[in-house]
Amino acid sequence: MIDAMPFTVVGGGDLLAVEPGQTVPFAVSVRLEGLAPEEFEFTVEGLDPDWTLIPSGSVRVEPGREHVERLFVKPPKAPESTAGDYPFAVRVRSLDTGESRSVQAVLHLKTFHHVGAEIDPKKGYVSPFKRQNAFEVTVVNLGNREHTFSLAGSDPEDRLAFEFADDHVTIPPGSQRSVEVVANPVSTPVLSTGRLFGFSVTARATDSPAVVTQTQAQLEQRAFLSPVTLILFLLAAAIVGAW
Repeated sequence: MIDAMPFTVVGGGDLLAVEPGQTVPFAVSVRLEGLAPEEFEFTVEGLDPDWTLIPSGSVRVEPGREHVERLFVKPPKAPESTAGDYPFAVRVRSLDTGESRSVQAVLHLKTFHHVGAEIDPKKGYVSPFKRQNAFEVTVVNLGNREHTFSLAGSDPEDRLAFEFADDHVTIPPGSQRSVEVVANPVSTPVLSTGRLFGFSVTARATDSPAVVTQTQAQLEQRAFLSPVTLILFLLAAAIVGAW
């Protein structure tokens, strides 16, 4: 309770916890101890004005009566609503006397996660003469908390090896980071048919393992000499030799 004359103001709690995108009420009671009715207005200080809603522009309180005003706080579900604690105050001012009182509280903004990943190009290739097996992985953090992500590549047959320019990236809320990764076949036989490998790159938050995202691509391994090509070459050589 703040002061005793001519009016008192009491808040509905010291801590408000809310998830971005949801609404939480905050009650403020005003009790008038004077001899005449007064008009009061309410303002919220310390929070983004777009986060708060005050239904009444002003209220009239009779002497010896108590009025409870219910305010609402709704931070948007966006990266700008950074997780953490936000101290704020609700100020109550008499429009008749100009006197004001305030109550203080803390808004605890909870964490929400929204991450994604993309890879470019979607398909690469390797051959004895030329290769395009460097990919760019972009990880996006649209949540409201900074994360450090660990990057790893995998394929179902374990036939590929991956080299990352950086296997850990730190991404603030509302940001993205791109990392180059090179995929190479573990073995490159001279005589074989071409093969197509599907693989995934996973980004996992080191401090929150449940926060994970994944993207897929393909790598084509082109053969230097296929069995069919070798047979045709030997037949042609035999024909030339017989001639």
